[in-house]
Amino acid sequence: MNDDARDQPEQPANPEKSSDPGVESGSSPFDEPTEQIPVEHLQAQSGSGTLAFDRTQVLSTEADLPESEKATVRLPMYDAPSYEDLTTARREPESVVAEMDSHLEEPPQPKRGTIDLGLLLLRIAIGGVLIAHGLQKLFGWWNGPGIDGFRQVLVDAGYQHAHALAIAGPVTELVAGVLLVLGLLTPVGAAAAVGVMVNAWCFTQAAEPGFQFFVPKGVEYPTVVALGAAAIALTGPGRIALDYGRKWATRPFLGSLALLVLGVAAGVAMWVVFNDANPFR
Repeated sequence: MNDDARDQPEQPANPEKSSDPGVESGSSPFDEPTEQIPVEHLQAQSGSGTLAFDRTQVLSTEADLPESEKATVRLPMYDAPSYEDLTTARREPESVVAEMDSHLEEPPQPKRGTIDLGLLLLRIAIGGVLIAHGLQKLFGWWNGPGIDGFRQVLVDAGYQHAHALAIAGPVTELVAGVLLVLGLLTPVGAAAAVGVMVNAWCFTQAAEPGFQFFVPKGVEYPTVVALGAAAIALTGPGRIALDYGRKWATRPFLGSLALLVLGVAAGVAMWVVFNDANPFR
């Protein structure tokens, strides 16, 4: 065998032939980076129609497009985000946030039926009674004792500082009654009413030996008013009230309960400090 023949590399027996008629056998259109792909036309879709471009023309910049198509096929260019843009939380302007919040749907309100009307009537009943009794003690209206007569009643019951209490007690009754009727600061008004009625309960119970419930000598009146005020504190004044929109108006919780307990403690403390008699003797 000829030495030159041995130096020649062996050729494949059946070299693959390209299926593309425009490419020579044994070569690839991707062998050279700058070689053009032999495709006849390039279809460019635009808003005004379909245009055909010769593939031999490389569209690399906007300048290569026809004048009529520059505005319709232009793609927006964006700057690459920096590392700070990717790691920093985005904060929308307050005007944008307010506009977004205005479109948020409020959760549906549960149907309450006639609950709010019933709470209004209860507030008027309890608050109205407190207002009437406070005015009786302060001004003597409706055959009331007035300040002087009420002060004497307190002295006879064994109260210390009867003159100050003759003013403080009726004023508390009057203010608590007004707050309950209006549904304003309802937990405070209810707690004040409970405190006054606890003290009145002890006063009435100590005036007669044994346990007396029914009026005129029993504890019926302070018991009913105290429980009614406590019920308002625990249920809230309802939506027909000046407190409408506050949490305690329809869903009171620990705050209203704490004020109610404080009112009971204040009533007991006033009795112990200013009278200190055993109401159950």
